[in-house]
Amino acid sequence: MRSADSPPLGGQLIARLVELTGPHAGREHALGVGHWRLGRGRGVEVQLDDADVSREHARIEVDAHGARIVDLDSKNGVEVEGRRVEGSAELDEGTRLRLGELELRFHHEAARVRRGLREAGELTITRARRPPEAPPPVAPWRLWGPLLATLGFGLLALGLAIWGR
Repeated sequence: MRSADSPPLGGQLIARLVELTGPHAGREHALGVGHWRLGRGRGVEVQLDDADVSREHARIEVDAHGARIVDLDSKNGVEVEGRRVEGSAELDEGTRLRLGELELRFHHEAARVRRGLREAGELTITRARRPPEAPPPVAPWRLWGPLLATLGFGLLALGLAIWGR
């Protein structure tokens, strides 16, 4: 299991989460590409010590272009820049988060560039990656030809073996 203290998969650190309040104010959590669960439970990748934070409070999904946070139906909710998150929300460079009473700040270099371009009036388009398409399933009737050919060859070989005695 990955943790915020161990190197991320692929070894590339592209984002970080900084605790602003709470008993560990100033602590940074390095994040790589992937999904990172936040909470106070033992099985999460980013463990936060705060009574208002649920065991599995939220998930941050990081990619090369930015990130988003997903509320995992936590009791005290997630706020992004003071607004309650319903479902999920985009995270920009410097975004201020609140999980219960714990405040954090999110940093991501590519999100910083995207935010700067947006503020300058530039339009950036990021194409979503599609998973590779699976080959179409083979129709069962297409399997009959090779099956019959194999069966026919087997019977021919058996007949020649018997006749050859």
